Amino acid sequence: MLKIAICEDNEIFVEIIKNNLKTMLNVPYKLDSFLSGREFLKALSENVCQYNLVFLDIELEDKSISGIDLGQMINSRNPQTQLIFISQYLEYASDVYSTKHTYFINKNRLNDYLADALHAALKNLDTGRKQYLTFKVKQTQLRIPADNILYLERNLRETFIYTGNKTYTTRDKLSELQQQLPSFFVCCHRSFLVNLHAVTSLHHAEIILNNGQGIPVSRAHYDDTKKAFSLLMLR
Repeated sequence: MLKIAICEDNEIFVEIIKNNLKTMLNVPYKLDSFLSGREFLKALSENVCQYNLVFLDIELEDKSISGIDLGQMINSRNPQTQLIFISQYLEYASDVYSTKHTYFINKNRLNDYLADALHAALKNLDTGRKQYLTFKVKQTQLRIPADNILYLERNLRETFIYTGNKTYTTRDKLSELQQQLPSFFVCCHRSFLVNLHAVTSLHHAEIILNNGQGIPVSRAHYDDTKKAFSLLMLR
């Protein structure tokens, strides 16, 4: 499901965007709206942006944080999130290039350009979506290709990310990291996420990886894991 956020202090423009999305999108989506930057920040997970697409007003009424500041934070927490800036002030058109973004729309032309902006964002998500995992190690943000990951394990308050030649340790929760990962990562156990591309065989209580390592499969997750693995084999 597509996860969309609108951070805009004018409720009229919030409703315009909402109504347009209803007619333009033919995929399931969940939409959250926020009237201030502070409100938006409270809804974000600690180290990751859970949204695929965010509409950002640049000059927000509370003045505590700008849409560009929010855009930079989102870039660092999830580089795959698509940003669409909306503003009635054209002088901000150059400032948005301090962020990685998809589109800038003048509010006076919102209905004219929203479809093009949405099309560009969805195209970017289709071609590059969730192919990297971004996480925090101490005070450093790291970004690694998802294909390099064999599996992730949650133990007590730490998550271990295992690749072919290195192990990373982060405090980020398994559920938060899963939101960034492609669909070929499945939860085979409440404490494990496994890359199905690295699996050679599946048994009732264990998955065998291509390096010979075994990963536990719980009874509660066996059916979903088996279905996902079978679909991958068919493809």
